[in-house]
Amino acid sequence: MKLVKKNNKIDEKTLDQLPVPVIVFNTENVLFINSKFKRVLQLSKINKSQFEKQLLAQFFKKPSISVNQKKKSSKNIEENETDDFILNLRIPGKKVVLFQLLYNRLIFKSTGAFQCTLNKKLEQDEKRQENLNSELLLDKVSTNSRDLIFYITVEKGMQLRFISAASKKILGHYPEEVYNKPNILFSIIKPFCEPLLEASKPGLKGKRTEEQKFLTHLRRANGENKHFEITLISESSKITNTTGLVGIIHDVTERILTEELLIETKNKFDLITNNANDIIAFDTYYPKGKYLYVSPNIKRILGYNPEDLLNDNSFLSKKLSGKNEEFVKFEQMIREHQKRNSIKNLHYSFKILNSKKEEVWLENSLVPITNDKGKISFFINILRDITEQKESELEVENQNNNYRNLLDNSPVAYMIHDHGVCVFLNNAMGTLLRLKSKNQMLGKFVLDLFDGSERKKAAERIHSIYENKRSKNKYNNYSIKDAEGIALEVEIKSVPLKYNNKDCILSLVNNLNDRRQREKEKIKTLITETANKQLQKEIKERQEAEKSLTEKTAHLSSILENSTHLIWTVNEKYEITSYNQNFHNVVMLQHKVSIKPGDKIDELLLSGREDYVNLWYTKYREAFAGKKLEFVKEDFYNGSVFRKIFINPIYNERREVKEISCIANDITDSKIYEQKLLNQTGKLSAIFDSSHHYIWTIDGDGKLTSFNKNYYDLVTALYNTKPFLGLVLNRGVLANDKEYSELLQFHYDKAFVGLATSFEIETRDKDNMKVYLEIFLNPIFENDKVVEVSGIAHNVTEKKYVQQRMEQSLKEKEVLLREVHHRVKNNMQVISSILNLQSSYVSDDYALTLLKETQNRIKTMAYIHESLYQNKSFTSVNFSEYVHTLVKNIVQSYSYSSDKIGLELNIQDLTLSLDSSIPAGLIINELITNAIKHAFPGAKKGIISFSLRSENNFVILELKDDGVGFAPGLDFENSHTLGLQLVNTLIEQIEGELKYTSEKDKGTEVTVKFKM
Repeated sequence: MKLVKKNNKIDEKTLDQLPVPVIVFNTENVLFINSKFKRVLQLSKINKSQFEKQLLAQFFKKPSISVNQKKKSSKNIEENETDDFILNLRIPGKKVVLFQLLYNRLIFKSTGAFQCTLNKKLEQDEKRQENLNSELLLDKVSTNSRDLIFYITVEKGMQLRFISAASKKILGHYPEEVYNKPNILFSIIKPFCEPLLEASKPGLKGKRTEEQKFLTHLRRANGENKHFEITLISESSKITNTTGLVGIIHDVTERILTEELLIETKNKFDLITNNANDIIAFDTYYPKGKYLYVSPNIKRILGYNPEDLLNDNSFLSKKLSGKNEEFVKFEQMIREHQKRNSIKNLHYSFKILNSKKEEVWLENSLVPITNDKGKISFFINILRDITEQKESELEVENQNNNYRNLLDNSPVAYMIHDHGVCVFLNNAMGTLLRLKSKNQMLGKFVLDLFDGSERKKAAERIHSIYENKRSKNKYNNYSIKDAEGIALEVEIKSVPLKYNNKDCILSLVNNLNDRRQREKEKIKTLITETANKQLQKEIKERQEAEKSLTEKTAHLSSILENSTHLIWTVNEKYEITSYNQNFHNVVMLQHKVSIKPGDKIDELLLSGREDYVNLWYTKYREAFAGKKLEFVKEDFYNGSVFRKIFINPIYNERREVKEISCIANDITDSKIYEQKLLNQTGKLSAIFDSSHHYIWTIDGDGKLTSFNKNYYDLVTALYNTKPFLGLVLNRGVLANDKEYSELLQFHYDKAFVGLATSFEIETRDKDNMKVYLEIFLNPIFENDKVVEVSGIAHNVTEKKYVQQRMEQSLKEKEVLLREVHHRVKNNMQVISSILNLQSSYVSDDYALTLLKETQNRIKTMAYIHESLYQNKSFTSVNFSEYVHTLVKNIVQSYSYSSDKIGLELNIQDLTLSLDSSIPAGLIINELITNAIKHAFPGAKKGIISFSLRSENNFVILELKDDGVGFAPGLDFENSHTLGLQLVNTLIEQIEGELKYTSEKDKGTEVTVKFKM
């Protein structure tokens, strides 16, 4: 049946008048539906878009409709015989209704399309409907499923009956490709399905089903490796005598990779937590506190086991040192944060006792971890030992408080002001100004203390200090008024200083009124001292007279004066009745008083009277009671003097003690010798026994003659033997270590021939841990013969490990610094390249010049970093090589030939710091660039000379040219051009000096001088 003419074209009006149901559509949508079609198919009950979707999906799924046929244009449409297909149409209230449609091709509105007419509605029995619904359900499930679903039968060999659209995603092939080449699928599942099919052959009773799962991996068509889980369900039926397989292939690549990542992450986490210097714990605080995880290194850091915290959430609070109110407060705050779901990092510090009862400061940093609902599930606690840091902070705080108290309580009055506004003053200044509170002055204008001309003078002084910070620091006299309005004559010295990062002025203030008062008191003191000297002269004359009288007693004088001891007698009133010259001299030296018979020494004393009475009068009373005394007394004048004192009662004829005799013998030398001997013995004993070193001595037979406790512990640990005096020490478990024994014996032999020696040795202790010892052996001589050898050893294990770690750390930092400078240089080169590219789009000569100058400045800094990462040192630069490279680059960038501008370089070998090299390089860049651009305009030729040298720790740069010179009236130091402004700024930065001279048509000379 043919519905179209040869031209295969038709319009809507014609189609709508046809007595048969007609529909026109292309690959994308329905183009036309006539009235008859709508009535027959009940399209009023069906959503048009749903109908369109069902029609196009089923029609273009037909294998007979090729891709090329779908895409034929209107020019390629040919007349064809009508074909048919079955449309499964879902209608509300019914499951599925089947229609047979006849179709052919036509031109509709100038485009290729398909025209369908309804042939008949097909009747279907319940079984066919059920099968159809099942097929549609399978098609829908397989279409939307991410897993590959397939069905095969094996009665006549393996035949693929169905495969879902997911084959493209799983296998990398479209279903049509797999239908045409089923071995794409069979090669994957065959190793797994053969045993399953063998076990599922039809039995005696009905249908049997077997299901198994397998894991495999395969390489897809694009070369990508994938992991899959294959589920195979075998079905066998005696009734139909068929055996088939239903299979599902699920992509588990992501799951496998996630599991591998989780294992790797867990291993890394365990490695970090076991070796970190911090304790890591997972803790939840709400609704009930509980530790979820505690890293094992808590045992190493605090000495506790992880189970201690896991079993008792309040374990740390029980180990707190001191008051725990602050700790409890923080715990409650964290609980409230979790309760309110306040996602915020927290940290606090506290002090606990470790397992050895030692105080340890811990800083706890908490990071909240949320679940998939955004609620805080637990906190990660990072507990860090900050004991050393905390102790250092406390020490710094104490020092700051001490310095603050020292400055605030200084007797010198001073204040600090910022452009005249007082920001600080000490107590002495407050006292000087009679302030009730420092707030009366803080924040106030200090010039308010001055009146009239004094105020103007002080203001000028402040201004001059800010203008010239190197002004002479001298005192200036002023008249000020204190808080009570009382005039004060003061002298003030003001100097600039930095206070709280601001330029301020420190003013020291002396009260001239007090000084004048002190000068008056000084005059009074001088008058008093003159009178005292006259009085002392008179006392001395009287003492000499009394001494002359005393010497007349020849017998007593002979006994007293010829003795080297101190001899004196005392009566019941504690008056000195007689004495020898030595006693008189000692009293004079010790108490600064001259005595005579009948004096009571305590009454002559100007100071120390109470101490004298308590000592001597107590002794005198015991002697007058008839007791003989003997004791040692230490006196202090011209050093310590020790005397042994003998006090004896003198009886009269009635056996009454009316007088006592006292003799003092100087035993200073013997006492000092005794004390030195005791001190030396005690000191040597303390050093020997309490030293943290290992100390021992052996004689020529190899026997131990002495050793300290540390040596005993060392030998016990290394040799597994206990030493004792007289033991010929063998080396126990290390006796078979030939290298160890030979090294020790070599150095012992060297010491016994009289040579001191030292060496380092490596061994292992009883726990098989490496131990490094630094050993010093020294000969002990007796009558020029070595009788013993002393040994001192230090355990340098930790020092060795620290040294190794430091060496490794230094290597890493050197690599890092080299990489940093390399990257900085690369970044600057990238910027330079960008500017170079940009210049190719700029036609304006002025803008092009600016880009070139900027590019040169960036290259100037880049060369510095290039030099740094190529050198061994990162703090200094070979400035001579750098300048050669820099100058050549500048000349090349401006493309000047040597015929027009000659370049003369005189560069001395020089090394500069990084801080000086970059500014100096930029200065050279600007000066040479300026000379090239402006010194030789037009066709003028000339020479540029550049020299670099060092003199007396200063670097001197000189640039000369014989060009046209500066324009008249140009101020080099205050120029508005960017280059010269940059030069002046850089010179200030390196604290340098700039000199220049320029004459018209005679050239310019610029000299820069700065400190190395």
